[in-house]
Amino acid sequence: MRNRLLAKKQQLEELRPFSASALQRLKDDFAIEWTYNSNSIEGNTLSLRETRVVLQDGLTIGGKSLREHFETHNHHKAIAWLEELVKPNHKLLSRDILHLHAMVMQSIDDEFKGRFRNGRVRITGAISESYGDIFGFLCERHAQPNTWDWVFGEDVSDDYNVFPTREFASPNSHPFDFGGINGFPFFYPSSVGGLNYYNYQLYPTDGAHDFGGIHINCTVQDRCFYLLSMGGTQLGKSVGGIGIDAAAKIAYYALTNYATPNETWELSRLHWITAAEKIFKKCSYESNQTCRAWSAVNVGPYCEPCAIGNRPCYGCNSESTYSSINTIDEEPTSQLRLFPNPASNMLTIEFSELTASQIASFQSKICIYSNIGIKLSEMVISNSELNIDVSQLSPGIYFVHYIGDGKNEIKIFQKQ
Repeated sequence: MRNRLLAKKQQLEELRPFSASALQRLKDDFAIEWTYNSNSIEGNTLSLRETRVVLQDGLTIGGKSLREHFETHNHHKAIAWLEELVKPNHKLLSRDILHLHAMVMQSIDDEFKGRFRNGRVRITGAISESYGDIFGFLCERHAQPNTWDWVFGEDVSDDYNVFPTREFASPNSHPFDFGGINGFPFFYPSSVGGLNYYNYQLYPTDGAHDFGGIHINCTVQDRCFYLLSMGGTQLGKSVGGIGIDAAAKIAYYALTNYATPNETWELSRLHWITAAEKIFKKCSYESNQTCRAWSAVNVGPYCEPCAIGNRPCYGCNSESTYSSINTIDEEPTSQLRLFPNPASNMLTIEFSELTASQIASFQSKICIYSNIGIKLSEMVISNSELNIDVSQLSPGIYFVHYIGDGKNEIKIFQKQ
């Protein structure tokens, strides 16, 4: 990889000097992609194309929250300010950090913008850590097509006398370096609540206790990714592999489009299944196996496929058909319309494509979740419009989950 990077650097040097207009285009594109990627990691649902439209054309995107537009503009302005700050070899001071924070949080959290935090923070990052494992593994597979394996981190330098390796295929047999300290298990877990799972509720969530098991429990999702890729059986649950490339598409799409900063196991399962349905269509083999893989790591129920034309089908009724289209729709048809969004008192959910009789026959329901995956309410839908009182909810981001007609759809709304 080093030689490839050096070769590309040499190609770049041969193109110099760049014109002023070319440099400006590169700078603008970099700032837009930086803004998109940074916000996407934190749960912003604007696509790269939508981010470009917001910043370059000054337009708003229908169906997206006001907060997401503020996050986009604020981050972009903060980049420009930071670039100017470092030009004269400025020594970074604490007031600069606070000013940067104030710019990023402008009109989002005006009460706490530009201030040091004065309360305790609960860090729940096992799922985030797992995504690092997954994409680190995928990078190794791409860079070393003939020598890659399912062990992550084995090539790390031994300068620190610590070998932070993790194994996707059999975490339970892979030793944890600090086993026995502060209640840590001696091996990694393969399932939630199973052998070697670190019960963070029994210990403080501080650095001495790995902030709740970030670097231990992450192998649960690692194992799920392995089962989805290669297939296998765990906890008596059989999973049919869909291949590494297909599993990678699902994990990446779930991370960049649905994952939240406070992701839970249940939400991650839901987001992976939704991503599989988005990429490979509803009632696909891939959707079914994604559901099964999560069940095999003890997150959610097992999915028995229904038979539609001798094809396995996840969560569909007798009228559904199997589709093997492996493309992502640019603008999928949505069953839901939420307004106003952001909402202060009443949130209206309109089911634009369904009649009242269809809704009743589907036994559809709406569930409201907090941004950390706690179910706040569940309502059975009886007509094509539902009005929900959100006045008692705290300001923040919430999820609306529609279930009906064998379909799942998630929308985000902001409570002001």
